[in-house]
Amino acid sequence: GFELALILAKLGGEVVGVGRDAARCAQAAERIARESGNPRVTFELADLSSQHEILLLASRLSAAGGAVDVLVNNAGVNAIADIVGVRYDDVWQTSMAVNLTGQMQLIRACLPFLERSAGGGRIVNIASGAARTGGSIGAHYAASQGGMLALTAKAARELARDGIAVNAVLPSVIETDMLDDIARGAEARELVRSAAAGLPRRRRRPYRRPYGPRARSRRARRVPS
Repeated sequence: GFELALILAKLGGEVVGVGRDAARCAQAAERIARESGNPRVTFELADLSSQHEILLLASRLSAAGGAVDVLVNNAGVNAIADIVGVRYDDVWQTSMAVNLTGQMQLIRACLPFLERSAGGGRIVNIASGAARTGGSIGAHYAASQGGMLALTAKAARELARDGIAVNAVLPSVIETDMLDDIARGAEARELVRSAAAGLPRRRRRPYRRPYGPRARSRRARRVPS
């Protein structure tokens, strides 16, 4: 998310990020503004698993006026859990709330602003390759990402008449802070490093080759409109 926001800021856009940690959001805004030379960077606090907070976020955007040219849905949680786990229902509900339902609600909340975009609004959903392969995190995560693909496909058809393009990007392992959630400990991190370096083809790779956050940003910029 940070790298995507930085690229948009470097392109001269006004960037509004969303997060839950006030201190980290303030640090991110300051760093993006400094590295991009663009002072028009702010962050809003919101929990995207809460419809109420999403509606409050939309009301704040409405009060500021103007249009939204690009919406990037990048929020996500990736707790590892097995479907036979004792508290798996909670893991499933949280995953769906953040990774899928929250993204849909944010799209709906931002539609009035996207429709005002002079060049036609753009929605970019950051999904995951787990939508197609099942991944290694769990059925809850794979299902939420598969749902994101279906949401993207249908929303693209429905919103095309309003000049809004909707696309999805499906990265694999990304070297961000969230990687710690699926690669705990030295041994797990070493597996990821080995995958990054590229294992011999005769061996089964435990992860696909990780992309850095900048690489994902470049992939997002190549999404067809």
